[in-house]
Amino acid sequence: MQSVGEVALSRERGPAEYRQALANMLEEVQRLTRVTDQLLRLARLERTEIRASFIQTDIGQIVRRAGELFQSPCDEKQVGLRMEAEDGIQSWAMKTC
Repeated sequence: MQSVGEVALSRERGPAEYRQALANMLEEVQRLTRVTDQLLRLARLERTEIRASFIQTDIGQIVRRAGELFQSPCDEKQVGLRMEAEDGIQSWAMKTC
């Protein structure tokens, strides 16, 4: 966010360019807000007693989901993202109730 602001202010720009810089900064604020919310949820889970059971989870599905979450931000920044995951790789994961 800081670098976007610094670049926008480094020289005189037109209104459209300033609007785009602000839009990019707003997207980053929204992403940071989501991360903060997720961290707060994790902290709350650590404070409360949770009933947990372990289930088998497909790691490939988790990798693909992560790729879906990051694909749009990567496209916007014109950064390549390549995710590879084999089907059927299983792991045990904690499921909270």
